[in-house]
This record gives sequence, C-alpha cells and structure tokens, in this order.
Amino acid sequence: MAEALLDIRGLGLALPDRSRRPLFGKAPLRPILEGIDLKVGRGECVALVGESGSGKTTLARSVLRLYEPQQGEIVFAGRDITHMDELELRPLRKRMQMIFQDPLSALNPRRRIGEIVVQPLLSFGAVAPTAAELNARARALLQQVSLPADFARRYPHELSGGQRQRVGIARAIALEPDLIVADEIVSGLDVSTQARILILLRELRTRLGMGMIFVTHDLSVVRVLCDRVVVMREGRVVEEGPTEAVFARPQHPYTRALLDAIPLPEIDDDWLSGKDAAAALT
Repeated sequence: MAEALLDIRGLGLALPDRSRRPLFGKAPLRPILEGIDLKVGRGECVALVGESGSGKTTLARSVLRLYEPQQGEIVFAGRDITHMDELELRPLRKRMQMIFQDPLSALNPRRRIGEIVVQPLLSFGAVAPTAAELNARARALLQQVSLPADFARRYPHELSGGQRQRVGIARAIALEPDLIVADEIVSGLDVSTQARILILLRELRTRLGMGMIFVTHDLSVVRVLCDRVVVMREGRVVEEGPTEAVFARPQHPYTRALLDAIPLPEIDDDWLSGKDAAAALT
C-alpha cells in the first residue's frame, strides 16, 4: 500500500437511539461502529461497501470528525485527530473534504455556482477576495470538472443532477485536499452520467494525487475506480482486500451474497481509455 495518509485503529462509535427515547431523559446509546481498522494511502481509492445501515456513511463522517468516536484512534497525516477540538482541527480541514450524496441539498440555493465553488478558498484565505480573482478561480474550477465557465452565473436549480454533482466535486477539490470522502455520489444518477462522474474522479485523483474514500452500495462502480474494498456489515468490517482479489475470490459469505446480488460489468480497454463508458456499466 502507498504511504499511509489515514490510519484508523479500533474505532468505536455509539449514537443516541431515538426509537427508544424515554419520556424523560436522554435516549440510550446504540453501537454504530465497533472495532474498525482502516488505512488509506496517499493517492489510493478505498471503497466502503455494504447494505443500507451497515455503518459506512457513519464511518466516512467520523473520518472527517463530523462525529467524535468513543473508542479508538483516527490518525490523519501523522496526527491523532480523534479528540481534537474544532480550533485544532481547522488547519487540517482544508486537507480533507467531502462530496455529499445529494448535491441539491448540499448547495446553497441562494448562491450562484461561482460563489459556491470558491467559498472554501475564501474561508481559508487561499485567494484574494477581489471580484476578478474570484471569478477567474471559479471558472478554472468549473473547467476542471468539465463544466462550461459561464455556469458560474447560474443557480443550483438551473443545473441537472449530474451537473450539480460536478459542482460539488469542484468545491471539494478547490483547496486541492489530500483526502476526499465521496458519499454515494452516483447513486441517484443515470448510467451515462455515472460513467462520466467516475471517469472525472479517476482523472482528478491521478492528476492531484488525492486519497479517496468512496462510499457506495453499488459494487458495479467499485471495480472501475477503487484499489481496495472494505466490506461492512452491522458496523463491523467483515472483509477487505485488493479490489480484484475480493471480486474474484470473496472470503466472507456476506461479500459473496453482495456480489451475487448485483450484475457486474465486463471491464475492457474502451472503458479504461474513457470510451463507451456508459455501455461498460450496463
């Protein structure tokens, strides 16, 4: 594996179980993650797969410290961030970014696309706050994700789902982070749009050298993007390994069941060269 960018050891997290909340007092805690070990190397893409409720999104959010775990350690770029307060975390925030599942709810409907994609640069003082500089950076970021520069003047509701997802990607890469967490970002898109987003992520990862955690329940997209697969069930890791090895020789019955339930595409040179991508996913 490449040099470790992220190292998670024995991670445990419990959250309030609102379904069992008493009339008075706090809801009891329900274990969500138990004994999670996970490593992501620099430039490596790791898939978190499993059925809904398996804990993969909770783990992804814990990586970025949107949740604070009760057990274990999260080491990012050689620093233990498990219990850092927000002031300590802030300098590291620009090095780890997230692409959310629903781009429409993740984008401010009152702001133009250009304002949205440059906001991280403004928040961290990475760009001069002049109209000309902001406009130039917004156009450059949109072009990186294959969107026309004049989209900077549009609002989120004026874009298609795939275009909004590209805006989310542009915002996430604005600071050229070391790690990106992508949470189910192609699940609501049609097959041809999925293919374009996956090709874009692969190109950006190669060009920028980012590590990536790709959260999905769709194994058909994992094989073409990810170096390793981590299979989760009920808050635990039940299997992990290189993508091709897991697909060819799954060891755990749950992994075999997942693979048997989903039709997998044949991957050929046309897909790998970016040609006929939609056909490769059907």
